Amino acid sequence: MSSDTPRTALISPSWVSKSTFRSWIDRTAANFASQKEPEATYGGNAEIWKPAVCGRAYTGRVTETAALKPTLFLDRDGVLNEDQGYVCRWADFRWIAGAREAVADFNRAGWLVIVVTNQSGVGRGYYTEAEVHELHRHMQADLANFGAHIDAFYHAPQHPDAILEIYRHPDPPLRKPNPGMILQALAEWPIDREASLLVGDKASDLEAAARAGIRAVLFEGGDLRAFLGALSLP
Repeated sequence: MSSDTPRTALISPSWVSKSTFRSWIDRTAANFASQKEPEATYGGNAEIWKPAVCGRAYTGRVTETAALKPTLFLDRDGVLNEDQGYVCRWADFRWIAGAREAVADFNRAGWLVIVVTNQSGVGRGYYTEAEVHELHRHMQADLANFGAHIDAFYHAPQHPDAILEIYRHPDPPLRKPNPGMILQALAEWPIDREASLLVGDKASDLEAAARAGIRAVLFEGGDLRAFLGALSLP
């Protein structure tokens, strides 16, 4: 089910100029190439992991000749881990049953696995982006015990009521239900949009996927591996 849609088709969403969106991607690519942590600026997000962490090549642009891959987009809190409210410490992190095994299944099947997560706790001042990165490092290390990995994490630290001005925006483009994180992933990875799937636990997850042209399913708890298996996936 490969898509004939040009890989640039989703880079210019109506709510942001093409030059602004392109600058976000270029900044992320520059940070990755220099092995620095991503900048904590509005629109800046995205946590594209350094090679030493995730072992995945990244250029910042999808080439026309790149072989497209189906991609499993996952919300984090409530899908991969129990949503206990603003989880930021590994000591408080609890995997959803079957989550690590599900990620491993999709890795083996040749899918990309990408996390797209709202993290307004950053903008609210509850924790920092550095702490988000650290938690994700712990997740990657634990997934490795199952022969699994996440190819990329994207997070949206902005919120309309953020106490930190740098993260305050009336309608953050990256924050779901806006599709910014998914659109950025589509621009940065060789994703077969029509063959891909997002799993979320909230209506905002499903809306973001729909607005990015990705099919989605609502996960309401239980064993994630069994849930996806019942859909005959991967």
